[in-house]
Amino acid sequence: GSGIGIVKDSGGAVVDSESNEQGAKININTAGISELDTLPGIGEVTAGDIIAYREKYGSFNTIEDIMKVPRIKENRFNTIKEFITVE
Repeated sequence: GSGIGIVKDSGGAVVDSESNEQGAKININTAGISELDTLPGIGEVTAGDIIAYREKYGSFNTIEDIMKVPRIKENRFNTIKEFITVE
């Protein structure tokens, strides 16, 4: 499947991440909860917030637009920006 693999330690810290074979990024305009949940620092609740925002306001035009979602500010965005796309 598409997405990235995230390996977390017992405390939940990301200790390794790797892109899939094709190096595909997660499209934040189409990804479901399970895909969004693979992003570093994004759990099921925040993944749900991303989807709810998208359903209410429409597609994200840029990856930076994800910072309009509650709980996603600059620090979290900087952690996920290399793994996401809007294409």
